[in-house]
Amino acid sequence: MVLCVLVAGSWEAAGAAALALLYSHPRTAWKGRPVLGPLVNLVGYGILTPLAGWRLLGVPSTPRSLAALAVVALTMLGLSFAAQVFQEEEDLARGDRTFVASWGPRGAVDAVRLCLALSTGGALAMAVAGWIPRVCLLGLPVVVALHVHLAQWRRDPASGGKMAAMRAFWLLVAFGLVLVGAALGDLVWSSMRGMPVSGLGTAVVPRW
Repeated sequence: MVLCVLVAGSWEAAGAAALALLYSHPRTAWKGRPVLGPLVNLVGYGILTPLAGWRLLGVPSTPRSLAALAVVALTMLGLSFAAQVFQEEEDLARGDRTFVASWGPRGAVDAVRLCLALSTGGALAMAVAGWIPRVCLLGLPVVVALHVHLAQWRRDPASGGKMAAMRAFWLLVAFGLVLVGAALGDLVWSSMRGMPVSGLGTAVVPRW
């Protein structure tokens, strides 16, 4: 872990290493806490990881980049809750007070639904607003399928087990692929026509 931080040489890597230590060390064991465990995933995977890549690429801080960061962070938080839904008995047996151990499988699914409603809704709202290519609205049917699945999962959280969580994950992956594919297609089309690209040719270019 120390070597990783030294090689990376960034505050994002140092922050991720600190969170990993707090998450797993027996004296802190944040992984067994209802709020702190998901918080590690929110900050580590949802914020620090994208920021590390964006810093290398020189992505500017604009309303659009911050909105995209919020979408990523909420998605990672939702996945954190999804991974817990089927672990209630195991967590209780270990004496962990994870979110699912505290609120039950249905409470965990509710947390998943809230996070993913905000993240997918935010991504689609960015497309409607013209902050990202409006062709990204092609992802709407996948979002509908995702939330139909989540509603079914909530009615009987114990029935699906890992497969229900994996289905939610793959639907999210499909949504992401549609967004990326649509954005790349828009980039190629705009480039061929000599129009601005890389976020400069969207219907709205948000600035401070």
